[in-house]
Amino acid sequence: MQAWRMMKVECLNEEEAWWLFQDKVGEQTLQAHAMIPQLAQVVAKECDGLPLALAVIGYAMSTKKTPREWRNAITLLKKSRPYGIQGMGDNILSKLKFSYDNLADKILRECFLLCSLWPEDHSISKTELIECWMGHGLVDEQEFDNINEAYDSGHALIGGLQAACLLELGHNKDREVKMHDVVRDLALWIASDCGERQNRFIVISDVTSSKDSQGAAEKMSLVGSDVSDTSSLSSNCLKLKTLMLQGSMSFKSIMKGFFQGTPALTYLDLSCTAINELPQEIGLLRNLRYLNISFTNIKSLPMQLSELRKLRFLLLRDLERIVIPRDLLRKLMMLSMIDMTNTECNNWDELSQLRGCVKGVGIVLQSIEDLHKFAKFQNVLTWRLELRKLVGFNKTLQLLSPFQLGSRCIRFSIQMLKIAYCESLKMVSMACDGGGDMCSLSRLEEIQLRSLPELKNIFWRRVCPAGVLPSLTVLTISDCHNLRDLSWVIRLPSLEDLTVYRCSQMKQIVNVVNEIGLGGVEENDVGSASGTFPSLRRLYLRDLRSLRDFGGSFRFASLEIMHVINCLELKALPFGKEIAVRKLKEIWGDRQWWENLDMKDDDRATLLPYLKARAELCTAERELLPPRKKLKRSA
Repeated sequence: MQAWRMMKVECLNEEEAWWLFQDKVGEQTLQAHAMIPQLAQVVAKECDGLPLALAVIGYAMSTKKTPREWRNAITLLKKSRPYGIQGMGDNILSKLKFSYDNLADKILRECFLLCSLWPEDHSISKTELIECWMGHGLVDEQEFDNINEAYDSGHALIGGLQAACLLELGHNKDREVKMHDVVRDLALWIASDCGERQNRFIVISDVTSSKDSQGAAEKMSLVGSDVSDTSSLSSNCLKLKTLMLQGSMSFKSIMKGFFQGTPALTYLDLSCTAINELPQEIGLLRNLRYLNISFTNIKSLPMQLSELRKLRFLLLRDLERIVIPRDLLRKLMMLSMIDMTNTECNNWDELSQLRGCVKGVGIVLQSIEDLHKFAKFQNVLTWRLELRKLVGFNKTLQLLSPFQLGSRCIRFSIQMLKIAYCESLKMVSMACDGGGDMCSLSRLEEIQLRSLPELKNIFWRRVCPAGVLPSLTVLTISDCHNLRDLSWVIRLPSLEDLTVYRCSQMKQIVNVVNEIGLGGVEENDVGSASGTFPSLRRLYLRDLRSLRDFGGSFRFASLEIMHVINCLELKALPFGKEIAVRKLKEIWGDRQWWENLDMKDDDRATLLPYLKARAELCTAERELLPPRKKLKRSA
């Protein structure tokens, strides 16, 4: 169980502390009144040279522009006490609590406290964190038109906590956040009513807490723990509302009678565990709002799940296949989101019988007839869609048709599209006879085209790719062996990640002639057009045995990382030395490939420091492909 610990904190001298504090407060606030600089020095001294306190409290004071507000802050800081916290003689937590008290509203403060339920030094997926907030009712999906807007609200909350220095960047700086150890201690301390109720939040890792202490818990986290079942947990947790077990790879079962002792449970996360079934007793959890069994070995849902009339979120991702009893879904009257991404389901058509509007659905469809049928559901907003196999379909896939992605319930809300394992698919059409919103997938952020061996072309008619896909951020193309180029991507305004691998016939990434035909700016030197690849940050090319050139030289205003693996025929980089003064950080590739590149000597000399050769590449190669969280299934 989480325990307070002694901390050694390096402090700044008075001059350094004052400089840091001024930087966080800002010149505009310091000059708002003649008295503020003098009062600000007093506040800075109250931080005792602690960098984190200076940064956090400095930000909290950046909006205080009257002497009265500054004097009030001094009073509050001088009255702060350590509240008997072991090892906290320096008052660090009580000082930092000032920033918590100054957060914009109660919702943001509750969001902050929930961040402490992940283990120390753990990088938290932003998506996972936002879904946690949704499951606890802090982001109310019912207030929004679709689930994407709810996620936008969650990202804004993350931004608020980052701006207040209460969250920092995680291992993956774009997709993860983490808590500084001291800030996490602060959150756990506040959650325990400043030490008065130590067992209100319980975080268990390798050390098992006593069952007696668990009885008073309202929130319990065993994220990434070694627990194998619920036998080590109290069977009498009447106040428990939150139970987080995700990432506990050894967890296999919920013991009989456990749910009888947790009647108040509203949030249950069992994702990424080895559990293979839900007990029938889950029907006793009449207050449950959020259930996540993604990445587990569960193959079917018990009919008793239909008793969970308050259930809003049902996450069934990456289960390969799930059996849902007839009439179960239509009884979940409060359901707002059901995500079956990468999971085949036998009776998804029951979604049409739900009484309310489902704000977001993730689903796998395996025939064009299923897609036409699904597109007619007026009460279901598609969030993540996979078209898989499409057995026997050898016609052109008309994606913008009203009977496909062009239907109102799909085009306004779809965030991810995956087309995979369609062995006979040869053509994808992005043609539209309408205009404006009729031809735009405005929320689509990710496209995956995987294992489409016969796909030859994605053609566009009467539309511009940038207008159809204004928000596309991630594009992954793999095992599309007849695809010759991707010219349509050149001017996508939001594209940040482009991954292309195992496309054996691809000779160019961009064909300038084709790009001009798509509505691009016709110039003799297409690379000089300022609109080419405006946002691309990461470019991954792998196992492209026919790739001879990228298709020209481009400005790449945002490119940070380029990976080139087993593309031995690629003889030229799509940029010159000028990219070094922009944002370039790394070029990953084989040393021999680098030496065989056709480039000017000064370009080679300028770019050489950015090269990460093959010997170093093996440790980072996993970044090329999406992470595989899937558990190995038992026989």
